[in-house]
Amino acid sequence: MQGQISIEDSLFVDLFAGSGQVGLEAVSRGFKNTIFFELDKNRFRGLKEFLPAIRKDFVLLHRDSFRYYDAFDFSSVSSIVFYIDPPYSFWEKDSEKILRLTSNIQDAFKNKKLILLVQAPKNPKWENFEVRQAGNNTLLVSANLT
Repeated sequence: MQGQISIEDSLFVDLFAGSGQVGLEAVSRGFKNTIFFELDKNRFRGLKEFLPAIRKDFVLLHRDSFRYYDAFDFSSVSSIVFYIDPPYSFWEKDSEKILRLTSNIQDAFKNKKLILLVQAPKNPKWENFEVRQAGNNTLLVSANLT
């Protein structure tokens, strides 16, 4: 998929930011627009203190990504990359909720170039996702680049 989107004009959305590591990696790779969602109060507070020292132009939200993933005007970006890495307890309790989230994102942004990256503890065998193994983790990839 590399080379099929312009990262300078794309948005990277980390829906479960945690430590912010993946979103910061996106920044280091050239994404100019980044949004971090983190619902956990302590992790959010850590990100709020840490991120401004690294980068000034980002959006950090203390919100539930399941409900607010589409709460922005996305008209100015050519493509969107969503990184979805919920706590593994979500997979144990309600993997269908994660699948619904990916489906809702695909529906909401069907007119944009879209890449979904979903990290999972094991392969949930979803349709229309390419599976890539990385050690003990599974990365599910879905892209609409037309």
